[in-house]
Amino acid sequence: MAGSFGLGISTADDPVDWDALTRYATEVMQRAYAPYSKYKVGVAGLVDDGRVVLGCNVENAAYGVALCAECGMVSALHATGGGRLRAVACVDGQGRPLMPCGRCRQLLWENGGPTMELLTARGVVTMDQVRLPCGNPIERLTTTAFGRLGGRFTKVSLTENGLMTDTVKTGASGGQRSPLSFAQTLIRSTDGMNGMWTAATNTWDPTERSHAQRVHEAKDPHILVDAKMARTKVDLDDDEQLQREVIYLYGDSLRERGGHVSSQRIIRAVRDKSKLETERRRFFLSEVLSGESVLCPTEKWAAFEREGTLDAGEPITLGFDGSRARDK
Repeated sequence: MAGSFGLGISTADDPVDWDALTRYATEVMQRAYAPYSKYKVGVAGLVDDGRVVLGCNVENAAYGVALCAECGMVSALHATGGGRLRAVACVDGQGRPLMPCGRCRQLLWENGGPTMELLTARGVVTMDQVRLPCGNPIERLTTTAFGRLGGRFTKVSLTENGLMTDTVKTGASGGQRSPLSFAQTLIRSTDGMNGMWTAATNTWDPTERSHAQRVHEAKDPHILVDAKMARTKVDLDDDEQLQREVIYLYGDSLRERGGHVSSQRIIRAVRDKSKLETERRRFFLSEVLSGESVLCPTEKWAAFEREGTLDAGEPITLGFDGSRARDK
């Protein structure tokens, strides 16, 4: 939900009326659509021309397309004339100050900049003063940001490290490093600071030797791996078998167990033949499978193994992977 009041609460030079801004955020929070999480959020932003723009969270059965309150507010900002956000108050279901998530902080930075003021539980701060509870700054890095890998990081969160491989090179200097190298170096820096790192990913293509695969196979007793892997390769046409596996994998996140995920939606997605089957199985059923562009999947190649020795002069066949994709 997004909206805007025709009358502002201040001019560009007036002090911010935080009580009024919080009141607006609390009022719009009541209109949030949050039937799955039951967690309502409202936000009010003061624009540099005195307008007030509003937003509340709007959830969806497809969890990934839910809209945060800040998304609606930024849409209202541009739909009602644009401008720059000067001050923002975000509140929870009880009207208490709420820190926007990482994605929404990026939205606020884009539309308000480093000097935009934000109401937090610890008081008003500018965007360039937003800190973690311990007081440390938050840095946003992509796999091209190799210049920051020597930083003194104490907490690192990796997203989709199952895709962090050494097959793709990135970097401003002609592509000298890979996403795998990025992840390994970042974690090494964190370990040096006695810090902590986390990662979230789907399963991986075993032919790519991703960071997630390496961590999982290493079985380091000092690393907690919280993951449910596929128990078997499910027959996608077997309703009962597929339903059992989805319930096992998704557990209490399913609606029938009090969560937000629709098991029927998952089953439909798994059976969507417009997508590659290996990708569907990896993404929705946590199966570790080689990609369909691979000449010979590792699990099939391993099945050809035979014990014994070769006789002198016995013919053999040599092959190489990468033929389909013309890998170098």
